[in-house]
Amino acid sequence: MNRECSGPAAVEIVNPNGKAPILLTCEHASNSVPEGISLGVSPCDLESHIGYDIGAAAVTRRLAQLLDAPAILSRYSRLVIDCNRPLPSSESIPDTVAGIVIPGNRDLPEAQREQRARLYFQPFHDAVAEMLAQRDPNGDHLLVSIHSFTPRLANVERPWDVGILQRQSPATGEAMVAAFRQAGMNAISNQPYQIEDETDATLPLHGEAWGRPAVLVELRQDKLGSIAGIETWAARTVAAVRAALQCERQSDGN
Repeated sequence: MNRECSGPAAVEIVNPNGKAPILLTCEHASNSVPEGISLGVSPCDLESHIGYDIGAAAVTRRLAQLLDAPAILSRYSRLVIDCNRPLPSSESIPDTVAGIVIPGNRDLPEAQREQRARLYFQPFHDAVAEMLAQRDPNGDHLLVSIHSFTPRLANVERPWDVGILQRQSPATGEAMVAAFRQAGMNAISNQPYQIEDETDATLPLHGEAWGRPAVLVELRQDKLGSIAGIETWAARTVAAVRAALQCERQSDGN
């Protein structure tokens, strides 16, 4: 179907006038599918980790309040198009995820791929770029991308509570890991994933390319299944982000 798909705007912006020198993003915030697109997967699959990052949106919105920072969230499922994958990536519009076939994405015509990119991918990245251009033209603000991970994938246990991913901001990342560990959490650097040009869009494009400190936070999904869990992990992440900001201030002072 080639018509323009209807539905809410592709991007949600929370607390746009927040005062903190931070921008929060959440690329996998929603499992919604726009009207006019049929993925051919079950509601159960959409509710699982393949459809979105469970709990990540709620944590991001709470962080925006607690940190007084703006946040930009995608409104549609990563199965429609993944806002944290470069468009040439095979995972941008995946036809299989974690062994589950996505029939509506198989042999998708190029015109429909371009339409999804125009309607759902580009607005997200335009919003991030515009927000940073307005607030942080010198590349000084901290970019924090919020995600969540399944504790078991392909029969491999992932024992961590939280992972901090970074590639060009090692001191910032280590400050966050240390803050989580001081709170008694099993925190690790660059797990369960790593930042790569082939698999990541937001940090390379909006952080590293500008010399801006940038980290991706991966929270364990089974800790985020309740309001109390969201509140607890938002508070812990706030402390880690503040530790990262302090690290950046000390670095600038030197």
